[in-house]
Amino acid sequence: YYDDFFEKVWKSYPRKLNKSAVTQKAKKELYEAGEKAVLGAVNSYIAEIQENGTTERYIMYGSTFFNARWRDYIREPEVQLETKEESEEPVDYSNVEMRW
Repeated sequence: YYDDFFEKVWKSYPRKLNKSAVTQKAKKELYEAGEKAVLGAVNSYIAEIQENGTTERYIMYGSTFFNARWRDYIREPEVQLETKEESEEPVDYSNVEMRW
């Protein structure tokens, strides 16, 4: 079933080269990450390619992307902070983890 899942995500990738070089270990990791995460990473990479006007020769081979680099393109969900507009009380951020 790892192979079936991989076939599905492979179809969405823009530069389909060296398919046979994608390891079984990588296919398992892709499967475990789930379709939403993997296709999200593919779409993020495609968006980057389009934004930068990357020519085909500089687009990663599918094998490179799926064996090693797809995690670089997973987008973290945006954190939504709830604010109370009707209240003039200051918002307490003491329980929010700060990342620097």
